[in-house]
Amino acid sequence: MPKVLSVFERAREYESEGFYVFDKHKKVMMCKYCNVTVDWKRKDSCEKHCKQRSSHKVNKDNGGNGVKRQITIVENVSMNKKLKAEKTKLAKDTVRAFVQANIPLEKLDHPGLRSWMNEYIPGSGDLPHSSTLRSTYLESLKVEEEEKIKELVKGQDIVLLCDETTNKKGQCVFVVLFKIMSASSEQKLLVAGTKVLMNANSTECSRAIVDILVKFDVKYDNVISFTCDSAKYMTKCVDLLHVLVSDKLLHIQCWAHKLCLVGNIWVAQLSELNECVMKTKMFFLNSRKRKHHYLQFLTVSSIHPKLFPSPVLTRWNSWFRAVEYIDTYLPHLLEYFKTEDAETSGSSTEYYMQMSMDKVAVLQCEARFVVEHCKSTVELLEILEGSSYPFAHRLLGKLCDLKTSFKLASDNTFHPATTQMLNSQLCLKSAVRATLVSTGQKSLLKLSSLIASDPAKDFVESMSALFDPREIACKGLEVDAVELQNKIEKLPFLSQVPFRLVLEGYTQTKQAVLKSISKNVDILTILLSLKSDFPEYATNAVKCLWIPVSNVDSERAFSMYSNIMSDKRTSLRADNIEVMLGMCFGASH
Repeated sequence: MPKVLSVFERAREYESEGFYVFDKHKKVMMCKYCNVTVDWKRKDSCEKHCKQRSSHKVNKDNGGNGVKRQITIVENVSMNKKLKAEKTKLAKDTVRAFVQANIPLEKLDHPGLRSWMNEYIPGSGDLPHSSTLRSTYLESLKVEEEEKIKELVKGQDIVLLCDETTNKKGQCVFVVLFKIMSASSEQKLLVAGTKVLMNANSTECSRAIVDILVKFDVKYDNVISFTCDSAKYMTKCVDLLHVLVSDKLLHIQCWAHKLCLVGNIWVAQLSELNECVMKTKMFFLNSRKRKHHYLQFLTVSSIHPKLFPSPVLTRWNSWFRAVEYIDTYLPHLLEYFKTEDAETSGSSTEYYMQMSMDKVAVLQCEARFVVEHCKSTVELLEILEGSSYPFAHRLLGKLCDLKTSFKLASDNTFHPATTQMLNSQLCLKSAVRATLVSTGQKSLLKLSSLIASDPAKDFVESMSALFDPREIACKGLEVDAVELQNKIEKLPFLSQVPFRLVLEGYTQTKQAVLKSISKNVDILTILLSLKSDFPEYATNAVKCLWIPVSNVDSERAFSMYSNIMSDKRTSLRADNIEVMLGMCFGASH
């Protein structure tokens, strides 16, 4: 007796032909391509439908397009769930992309953009209004980002980078960055918090930091160092953190800010040169027509056409770049201003027209002095502006180079070009020389005091003594065990490694440096290559290298903050700005 199949077994047998069970209670089987019922009890009926029904093959080849059928409740529920999930994913991914690219969500409401998206992006018509995107989907992204940061910092050693600024509402904004310390060639940098404070003082700053550490479940023992500027309230903030977080917390003051303080001495001392820079800036400021005429003048005079780089107070090195321009283009500026009308052009033109030959000589001499003696300062500031490479081990050596340059100037010893200019202007020799010597003396005194008062002085000296290739080359291959032990006690990570392992690993480090001393030695590459043979030593040594000695990443975060909270977006909530800054900053690093 032949076996009797059930409706489900018959549907599975002809599943490739599009047969399915439409009603399991009434035992109805249908063909999804033809949208008709099929007698499932007789196999012959199924075969006839598949082979003799002419429309079946055509519908099957077309995938059932054009054939309408009533879907089941299960299919309907499943389809609605899928569509809802796809709609949610599209909205969330759109918000994430726009926030990371710092594109205001309001742009999605523009009719032109909506029309373009409806034309070329399937499903974009389901995107809700920007206010809904911000209130619903940005909130969910905020939760995801917080969980992501928690996972990234879990059990990891981190350093804190903090700074404060004033936003467009006049509020005090305090930003806290996490830098995850890892034994690799790159480090992960995260925006942990952006808090609006009532006042910029030590109590509120320390409270904000502790709240952020608690929020992300960071163990206090895993906080290695705290990098900030040298403001007094930040120093008091660190004193509070030594009590609240850890007494072993390493305090590092930003050396980019400190070098800027040294540079301010040059601006104040060389008053005549600074006056020339400011007058030139005033002339070209917000004047497209004057800039155009000046470039035309340089071109006609067969001189390389280049605009004056206007100095900005908040941009490091911009004043020195302006002085470099004066050093090269002062004769051409004098010729150009002769073509200007003093009555209509203002005080800048009058200043240049009334400039005597003696004053021109003073300006040329002072500009040449700045170009020659500030080259090391400018280069060091540019290095400190970068954060994609370690610099803690090279900082002290570079600062000593600066001290040497300032010492020579303070001892009345100048570079050849400056000396030649001084000797050629006998009438101005003593007065100008006294100004230049005084500038060198005050710069040397300021830099020396900053080095002596640095709270991380022991750390910087130890890093330089152990890992600066120049220091290693001077000391040779022999390792002084007593000196090495004294140095590593002042380094956060290496002090926890057994001394025997440090001694073995450091000996190999010195050998590798001395073998390649004729080349451009990269101590980071050498330490990374030792991870396989001396893992504990090399891992902790690399982490020491990556401890930041400048706070430039906080400045970059503030620049991004200003772009997000523009004049047209001042109504953004503080918590929304926080998550937007975190996502935008993370996408660019």
